[in-house]
Amino acid sequence: MKMIIADLDGTLVSKKEVTNETKETIHALKQSGHLFTIATGRHMDATKDMVDLFDVHLPVICGNGSIIYDFDAQKIIHKQTILDKTVLDIMSLCDLYKVDFLMYTTKDIVTTHEGYHKLSSKIGDFKVKVVNRKMLGDFIHLGVIKILVIDERDDVIEDMKKRLDIYKDLHYVQSQPTFLDIGHVLSTKGRALSLLAKHLDISLKDVIAIGDQENDISMIEAAGIGIAMGDGQEMLKKKADYITSSFHENGFTKAINDLLLAKK
Repeated sequence: MKMIIADLDGTLVSKKEVTNETKETIHALKQSGHLFTIATGRHMDATKDMVDLFDVHLPVICGNGSIIYDFDAQKIIHKQTILDKTVLDIMSLCDLYKVDFLMYTTKDIVTTHEGYHKLSSKIGDFKVKVVNRKMLGDFIHLGVIKILVIDERDDVIEDMKKRLDIYKDLHYVQSQPTFLDIGHVLSTKGRALSLLAKHLDISLKDVIAIGDQENDISMIEAAGIGIAMGDGQEMLKKKADYITSSFHENGFTKAINDLLLAKK
């Protein structure tokens, strides 16, 4: 296998915690000649610290596949934006259900104070434009790649999904139990992985992908070997070729040792 691509939250990171074993395993992978990169639901600005921590130099999949970003060159390799009219409809739906959301654009994350605090409590501080709710529409022209709804009410999330089903140009997934990620129908980690593999001239058969949530399913299906974290969603596990341990049992390290490094 030539390349390993891993989800961030719940796979490499949990509630802002990164284990030494994870960092050492990524270093060992690169030392043994394997390529390594990340595929995350996060915006580029909320991914940069992890890219630096893990010393990633390949392009990174962000926004659930809506962006492939080269941090070294500081340029977008691929982007998939939501139609402006559809963005306005989603914002109206958020107002109807009184939910907080963050708007991921090709430039910045834009949100209210409430939206920022909800996300930062989950993944830590990151660069964001905090504005009054009425000003959010002023940033649509930048190109919206994702809208992240954060709400603890399961019934509200389920109702919103039903209303979003009428939009054939949208795709939604849950990247965490309280997160509803809404993007373009073509914005999936699996499609982005295919584009990235082509960009790097690597066969998908030579890729290992690992994740833990619904938004990782398309990625582990596209890869030669798809791995599910032991504490991941059941629907993901059913699609995986291999199920490893949980995050707190160093599932990432276990999988890499079992499938790659221990065979050296």
